[in-house]
Amino acid sequence: MLDVDTGEDRILHESSAVLYEAPNWTLDGAALILNADGHLFRLALDGGEPRRIDLGAIAPLNNDHVLDPDGVHVVVSADDGRIHRAPLAGGTATRTTEDDGHLHFLHGISPDGATLVYTTVGRTADGSWLAPDIAVVPAAGGEATLLTDDEFPDDGPEFTPDGAWIHFNSEH
Repeated sequence: MLDVDTGEDRILHESSAVLYEAPNWTLDGAALILNADGHLFRLALDGGEPRRIDLGAIAPLNNDHVLDPDGVHVVVSADDGRIHRAPLAGGTATRTTEDDGHLHFLHGISPDGATLVYTTVGRTADGSWLAPDIAVVPAAGGEATLLTDDEFPDDGPEFTPDGAWIHFNSEH
C-alpha cells in the first residue's frame, strides 16, 4: 500500500504460493477485496491472512470485480463467461448477464449502482477471438445494450465519476 501524500509504502501481505490481484477498497476503507485462484478474498488493512469470501456454487472467477456503491454487494466476472452479483460478506451469487454466445468481462458500475459496463467478446467457429466491444446492462439483470459494434478492439470501459460518460480504450 502506498500513501500518495507521504510516499510511504508498506506490504500488507506476501505470498509465494498464491497470486493475489486486482485490489479494490471497501467503502469503509478498512479492507481490500482481492482475486486469487478463482475466488474473492478480503484482506484487512491491519494485516493478517486474506479471508476467502464464499460465493457458493459460482464458476471460478477471473480478476474482474467491482464493489457495488451500496457497500454490501460485489459484481464479478466468472469463467462461465457471465457477470454475477453477490453479497460482499458471502452468499449466493445471482447471474446478471445472459448467455448470448459472447464472454462478458466486467469493468465498471455506474455511481448510482444501476448500470454495469463491460467488454463483450465473441468467438468464431474455429475458436478465434473477435474484436471486443462495449456493452451496458442493468445491474439487476435484463437486456444488454451494445455501445460499440465494429472491427476495432474496444476494452476497459469505466464510468466517469458523475456517471454521465463511459470512457474506454480502443484502436479506432
